[in-house]
Amino acid sequence: MDITEVDYAVIGVGTMGSMALWQLAEAAPGAKILGIEQFGRVHTRGSYAGESRLFRVALKEGGEFIPFAKKARELWLQLAQKSRRDVFLPVGALSIGPKSFPTITATQKTIEEFGLEHEYLSAEELRERFPQFTVDDDDIGILDPQGGGIRPEVAVASATELALKLGAKLWTHTEVLAIEPKGEGAGVVIRTSRGTVVAKQSIVTTGSWAGDLLPEVAPLVKVRPLALTWFMPRKVEAFAPDKLPIFLYDRPQADGTSFHIYGAPSLDGYTVKFSSDQFHEVAVPHPSDVPATVDEKTLQLFSQRVAEVAPDFYPDVARLSVHHDGFTADGHAIIDTDSDTCVTVAVGMSGTGMKFAPYFGQLAARLAMTQDTSLRPEFFSLAAHAPH
Repeated sequence: MDITEVDYAVIGVGTMGSMALWQLAEAAPGAKILGIEQFGRVHTRGSYAGESRLFRVALKEGGEFIPFAKKARELWLQLAQKSRRDVFLPVGALSIGPKSFPTITATQKTIEEFGLEHEYLSAEELRERFPQFTVDDDDIGILDPQGGGIRPEVAVASATELALKLGAKLWTHTEVLAIEPKGEGAGVVIRTSRGTVVAKQSIVTTGSWAGDLLPEVAPLVKVRPLALTWFMPRKVEAFAPDKLPIFLYDRPQADGTSFHIYGAPSLDGYTVKFSSDQFHEVAVPHPSDVPATVDEKTLQLFSQRVAEVAPDFYPDVARLSVHHDGFTADGHAIIDTDSDTCVTVAVGMSGTGMKFAPYFGQLAARLAMTQDTSLRPEFFSLAAHAPH
């Protein structure tokens, strides 16, 4: 087979890989850059499929994630402007829950600590402005005007297209069989179904498939199914993007537990996304083991919960898709580089990677270009995730 020599190879051109490819092409003009993707340019098998993702700046996690979100938002807007596509929908983000609920108080703390733009809404104001929801007397709303919705398929396609326009190359439907570092910073040999690639530096962004090529990562990243569901409202115009932000709702239950849902306005003109974290509790060995659907009993229970929150819907799930992501034990991504092996990794996004994707892609590109590990927080390092 032929040997292809490049400066940078990006393995896996999905959420992180497309952004890394774009950022490399921006930052290293004239460099030979190759993306290698096992499926097509856009496909339904990755973690990014599913029409929309939520974006917030006022994150309850606070800390370093707030500057991450601010940088990501700048890059989302840049990607939208350069691609002339609706990659990012600046509709805001609305959180609803009891005023003493932990996620609400944590979000308020973050807003105060970082001086973030916000609007607080009383229960009465919520009912007036967002009559789509059932609001209890003890509920309050937090509107994050910097938040919005991300169109993930459009984002991946647009970032890849920009990279190609800047001179990067892309191999689709190409399986990577092995990654063989030469050692001592001498580059890496990548065996593929299309031939051998010799790269000075490589970036591995294979998501849920990370363990297939990186044995040291396999025990650190577990694959979990992610089910997304859509319901059909009786009056869809009330759920249009100009009427409704992306939303998160926490509702305590009588048994002491709580019910968390999140969703986005109608983008297809007939359904509204309502989804829940309850759908990805059990890990599976491999992406090929992800189930195609969710059992009927679970869907019926979820439908009942949605009816409690937003009553003006037909009572059953109208549309469903099941995806997956790679989760780490602490929920922090692994974004690190090794100057000896010439391999940079950006995996284990734990269900939150899309919101930060352009910044994390940029970080991976910079790590590959400089091998300067001071660019990333220590909790992103491979060593921080190793069992102790």
